[in-house]
Amino acid sequence: MQFAGKTSTEKQAQIADKLKDKDFEALLVTTLDDICWITNLRGTDIEYNPVFFAFALFYPKRSQDESRLTLYINESKVAGVSDYLSSHKINVRPYESIADDLTSFANSGIKVGVHMDTCNAELHRLLKDVAVKADNTIKDTKAAKNPIEQAGMIACHIRDCAAVVKYFAFLEEELRKPDHNLDEFSGARILDELRTHGQYHQGPSFETISSIGPNGAVIHYSPEKDTALKLNNTEVYLLDSGGQYLDGTTDITRTTHFCGSEPTPF
Repeated sequence: MQFAGKTSTEKQAQIADKLKDKDFEALLVTTLDDICWITNLRGTDIEYNPVFFAFALFYPKRSQDESRLTLYINESKVAGVSDYLSSHKINVRPYESIADDLTSFANSGIKVGVHMDTCNAELHRLLKDVAVKADNTIKDTKAAKNPIEQAGMIACHIRDCAAVVKYFAFLEEELRKPDHNLDEFSGARILDELRTHGQYHQGPSFETISSIGPNGAVIHYSPEKDTALKLNNTEVYLLDSGGQYLDGTTDITRTTHFCGSEPTPF
């Protein structure tokens, strides 16, 4: 509640109300961030992203006293939160069982809502004729942030910007020195370290784009230790970086020119 602003049970009720008149018994959820949102869970299965590998089936016509949500996941991953899952009536099934359950629905004629743009071809094939085209209701609902989420986004950006400003202040001084030995790669590592001082920090939200001079024109450039250019105060420096925090995610791009020489008009 400190970060989400709503419990999983409240979110399930919200989605159920929006889907109560739909012509399907279950909604297949395949998008990982949607699963994280409705369960209020986070994971570390994918680098830079607070998500975990899973599928879910949501049953909007069931009452709040029943289990509306089945989470298909490697059960060892959620062994430490079994009490939490039980309290929010989240049923857990093995990850691979999604195929068996969808096949069973298809054989029984039970209709399943599917968001065609996010469902993989194999799961859609298993459903055969019982697949019903559905909107991505969870994604659309998730997009409207509640006051707690809004406050978290503001707070995490303040902490994150503090780290970036400290980094730029450091560069402002260091790049005046002819023997500073800083390059694009080592600079990015210093910024990563500064971010760790921020409350609720969990790691970077993507690989830092730290690029000087011509490298600033390379789309999604990522410095390598052996080929990184030396930083200087005569060329434009582009920094595109972000952090993952328990209360929000940041992505900040800044283009700078440090003291020591005048930028050209171009």
